[in-house]
Order: sequence, then structure tokens, then C-alpha cells
Amino acid sequence: MENIINRKFEQCFFEGKFKQAIGIALETKRIDMVRSSIERSNNPSGMIGYAFTLATDTIKSKDFRTEIL
Repeated sequence: MENIINRKFEQCFFEGKFKQAIGIALETKRIDMVRSSIERSNNPSGMIGYAFTLATDTIKSKDFRTEIL
């Protein structure tokens, strides 16, 4: 399963779908991939804002939300 998710991340990065990669990273609790998605995008500040919005609006776990923020 982990290999499938990792291939999906690479596909998102290759296709420039960084928002999708951030969504997958948050769903799978992969903070390393949230960071990688932000760093690889051509709009890091926009991706930080997107990750912030998702974290505050959709993540129910206070500990995980705090870690993301």
C-alpha cells in the first residue's frame, strides 16, 4: 500500500498537481510529503496557504493539526 501511495505522490509531482499531493499527504498523515509538495511547487506561499486552510478546516485531530501548522 505504501508503494502505491508513494507512486501517486511522484505522479502528482510530475504532473504539477501539488494541491492534490498535499491532500493525499494530509489524508495519509505524511508531513514529509506536505513539506515536499510545498518545496517542489512553483508557488510555495500559495501552497502553504492551501495546507493551512486544509489543516484548519478538515483535520479533526488537534495534535496532528498542531503538528501540521
